[in-house]
Amino acid sequence: MNKILFVFVFIFVFLTGFSQNVTISGYVSDAISTENLINATVRINNTKNAVFTNQFGFYSLIVPSNDSVTITVSYIGCKTIIKTVFLSSDTELNFLMYQSNNIDSIIITAQKGITNTTETGVHQIYTNQIKLLPSLGGETDILKAIQLLPGVQSGNEGSNGFYVRGGNTDENLILLDDVPLYNVNHVGGFVSVFNSDAINSAKIIKSGFPAKYGGRLSSVLDVRMKDGNMHKISGNFNFSPISSNLSINGPLKKDKTAFMFSVRALYLGIIVQPLTFLSFNGYSQGYNFYDINFKLVHKINSNNRLFLSFYQGGDNYIYKLNNFLSFNTSIGSINNRWGNKLFSFRWNHVFNSKIFSNTTLAYTKYKFSKIIDLKSSDNSEIYFYKLQTGINDLIFKTDFEYNVNVKLSIDFGFNTTFHSFIPAFSEYKFLSENQNIDTVYKNEKVFGVEYNAYFETNYKLSNVIETKVGIRLANYVADNKCFMSVEPRVILLIKINDNNSLKSSYAQTQQNIHLITSGAATLPMDIWATANIKLPPSESKQITLGYYKSFKNNLYELSVETYCKRLTHLVAFKEGATYLSIIGEWTDKLEHNGIGEAKGIEILIEKKYGNTTGWISYTLSKSIRQFENINHGKKYPFKYDRLHSFNVILTEKIKDNIVFTANWVFGSGFPFTLPVARYDIINSLRNDTWLPSNQIIIYADRNTYRMRAYHRLDIAINFIKQKKSRIRTWSINIYNVYNRQNPYFYFSKYNSGTWQIYQQSLFPIIPSISYSLKF
Repeated sequence: MNKILFVFVFIFVFLTGFSQNVTISGYVSDAISTENLINATVRINNTKNAVFTNQFGFYSLIVPSNDSVTITVSYIGCKTIIKTVFLSSDTELNFLMYQSNNIDSIIITAQKGITNTTETGVHQIYTNQIKLLPSLGGETDILKAIQLLPGVQSGNEGSNGFYVRGGNTDENLILLDDVPLYNVNHVGGFVSVFNSDAINSAKIIKSGFPAKYGGRLSSVLDVRMKDGNMHKISGNFNFSPISSNLSINGPLKKDKTAFMFSVRALYLGIIVQPLTFLSFNGYSQGYNFYDINFKLVHKINSNNRLFLSFYQGGDNYIYKLNNFLSFNTSIGSINNRWGNKLFSFRWNHVFNSKIFSNTTLAYTKYKFSKIIDLKSSDNSEIYFYKLQTGINDLIFKTDFEYNVNVKLSIDFGFNTTFHSFIPAFSEYKFLSENQNIDTVYKNEKVFGVEYNAYFETNYKLSNVIETKVGIRLANYVADNKCFMSVEPRVILLIKINDNNSLKSSYAQTQQNIHLITSGAATLPMDIWATANIKLPPSESKQITLGYYKSFKNNLYELSVETYCKRLTHLVAFKEGATYLSIIGEWTDKLEHNGIGEAKGIEILIEKKYGNTTGWISYTLSKSIRQFENINHGKKYPFKYDRLHSFNVILTEKIKDNIVFTANWVFGSGFPFTLPVARYDIINSLRNDTWLPSNQIIIYADRNTYRMRAYHRLDIAINFIKQKKSRIRTWSINIYNVYNRQNPYFYFSKYNSGTWQIYQQSLFPIIPSISYSLKF
């Protein structure tokens, strides 16, 4: 397969090797921080010849030889560079961008020149500006910002889980420096693992997936850590009611080697645990989390760079108790731990001004454990329960970018991933006067291997029509069986004029791992399991059509996209089963071969620069599921199906040092299931009174009822002050300004022969203050 890819490359090199053009290539970087800038625009004036820098800030642009050209380089929040050069041969040209003193761009934006890119459903997130957004408890978060985009649902209030175009959370490929993360939430989903001080940028792709991405059905979230400052030591300190973090970066060797280190921790657990112990007569509970990011960048020379990335984060929830009467104990504890660990080594190599490569060797791990340990007053064991689950990946991949000529560019590469799964390991002991039970339920480690290769071309057929055509060949080996997949990717761009375009895309993907989770679980009890003969890989096919328009020199941009997606071989718990029943043969607890359908229309209007910026988004969507043995085989709404979603985001620069931001969100209610009847099973009679000992609850069809509509207004005001080499920012946030009692969940009680429904809300109005110091 790899030989075939190189044959294609050789043919293109041969056919295009005698052109009368030269190539400009190099890096675009921030002049102060030296960070490479992703998706900066490099354009030849008075032509349609333009490119964007890649995920490492590298660009390659082909122009006529022996000619003077004027180059314009632009990037969100930076001063534009205009430079005229005479070119007679291939030239390396690097650009340093200086930040603008004006807040002249919105916080989240589609890439510049939305009408001229062969992309659909793509949004770029700039973390240096999402800090201005209102936040819960002053904790700015990438995932919270993503939830404000069209086509992205947020799930329950406060949660960082996101659901893209009718897909589930496990159908999102979340990458940190090219390496997958399997759990991205702290505090049950209220805070993500992405520390904004350690992150450079992020990009979400909802459709028209580039052929280099695979293994998930619904979206790609590509997050990049900061590289570190090559010139001087700098850093940032943040303090909020939820957590504190410290980031520092700088050169180990000036202009050659830089590092970035960041640590974040929740400190409330240190206070809460002793307070609960004093308040509840010996009972106590505590919770804490932490994140550590580290990155090392080394420039060997202009053609070779090395990157070393590390992330580790974890959560710990502990509940200690005394006098647990059900077991006649005096000492006991329940401890839940989960977290990620990630390591990657990458090598960037520039073969010449046209060919760029990136080679990655990486390891990623997710682990969850739950321990219940109850002891008697003499410290002897009475009850012990232990559950463990996790997944480990070892990854090797190489990606190439080849800028053949003005009309044609090629991306190709291959990757291999070795998966190791622990579906569930459970140890159970129960000791009493009458019985002694010591049982171990163990699902052996399961292994799977992915082999992937891809080839993709971006070709300009004319000044009006441009195409991106790719194919991804995938082979997954597990359970002594091969699951082959041929995944075509196609995007068609039709430029009506410089300010109007039409686009269409088709993408087919296969997901080889399943997430087994229960909506009843209050903690992230996620069990990742491999596809096998009983549970084949899930598949997705998606078509997107869109219209795109820019106004007034790209001051305003409008995009309208409609999509239709079909999902097959989906997995869900059987009715009545939960993650607690996973012990034993876990595949018997699951329904498989489910289907899903999702369709919708997304509208996004943006104002991109000026003192007043922001955007308005609206989504009309529908998502359904169908399993043979769930809901009597009938179709039912997906748990996070939301018909209407409407977001308004505003950023207003009041003064040079005062910025006001606000967002208002509205969503129609999520579906849920209600009981409609109850039957008592009678097994005894005493004093002429029937005493029920058991009950049967009859439920309506799945998800036939709807919660109340959700809406909320958040505001923030940021006071920014420059102090010599430091920048101090005070942020005042108010979450849920008008104290809307939004539904978190519903529950029912059977009183006087009737069912009564009650709503549980979560967050009232919450003001907070946070402090940030950049030095």
